[in-house]
Amino acid sequence: MVIQPALFRKIADSQEVAQLLADFSLVSGLDVQLVDPSGQNPDHRVRCPAAPMCRAVQSGAAGRRLCEVTVRQVFAEAERKPVWRVCDAGLVEAAVAVEVRGLTVGMLRLTGARCREADRAEVARIEHLLRRAEAHLDRPAIGRLLGPTLRIAPDRIEAGLRVLAAGIQRIASRLGAQAEAGAHVLPGLVVRAVREIHRRAFVEDLDLEDLAEACGVSPSHLSRVFHQATGLTFREYLARLRAERAYDLLLLRGKSITDIAFEAGFQSLSQFNRTLRKVYGQSPRQIRARRTVPGGA
Repeated sequence: MVIQPALFRKIADSQEVAQLLADFSLVSGLDVQLVDPSGQNPDHRVRCPAAPMCRAVQSGAAGRRLCEVTVRQVFAEAERKPVWRVCDAGLVEAAVAVEVRGLTVGMLRLTGARCREADRAEVARIEHLLRRAEAHLDRPAIGRLLGPTLRIAPDRIEAGLRVLAAGIQRIASRLGAQAEAGAHVLPGLVVRAVREIHRRAFVEDLDLEDLAEACGVSPSHLSRVFHQATGLTFREYLARLRAERAYDLLLLRGKSITDIAFEAGFQSLSQFNRTLRKVYGQSPRQIRARRTVPGGA
């Protein structure tokens, strides 16, 4: 068994993947990012695309929320097949799932182009959609930002997605098989440990000694095998699991930050803040400010 974050890291560290994305970007003109399923890049940050229109829209909180909603929708569709959509800012937002044995371990996010003529009607449409989302840009600014943006025909976008999907799937499958082969030592132990972590992570202050006792092995043996199989220490895996739970709760309404911290299994607010900053590069309040639930603030 190889855990999802370890697979993502193995793919993210691959020079072959880096070369594939660089070549595709050079040929297509599109900005391509490898991100995990939540949209974070390998350094646990959300990188704003390079297109001037993207940067202008995301300069405000309303624009960032609008972008996050679009990305989440596209990622959800990309779980089934490579997909592209035109966002409210008139730009192409596309995604290709990176899968290993049916498990989505990451996404290739493609941005930085438009597929429509930047005429008066299109500029007026974009202004209306952005105003409705409270992400205001006037028509002259929209025209200036869209003008130099690469324009790609829809059939070329679809062809590019097919080529990219085939390339990344070939590499990901091979890297996944290599990772599985390297994790052959007592995989059943890792499976039991992960199940125990998920069962107890949010309700108690779980430590390595307790986990090892539940699995019937010594702490040092469990630590070594767990790290070999996942690429993460027990503490790193536990922190990431709790952080992901907290992140999802922060995007919902109705719970205080303190309540979320303890519901996600953290033992103190200082531990909660420190872990989220390490994993996501943001404080709980900053994550909550990006909340995408309609009517959220």
